Amino acid sequence: MTSEDRPAFAAALYMLGEVHRTDVSSDLAEVYFDALTDYALSEVLNAIRRKHSEGSGGMTTLGNGKRSTQP
Repeated sequence: MTSEDRPAFAAALYMLGEVHRTDVSSDLAEVYFDALTDYALSEVLNAIRRKHSEGSGGMTTLGNGKRSTQP
């Protein structure tokens, strides 16, 4: 992801927080963003969608097939 992706990423992360009734601070969002910069925004958004729709128990497969325990 690039800095241009921050607004879309933040919106998706905050939505995920709302769905799971978890507060997402700007500091936490920044940590996640920094950790996921090696991935394309589309991969991250797809992983978020799958996590929400599949109820994956905390494990998410990113678009490149890697597994991640991060939300």
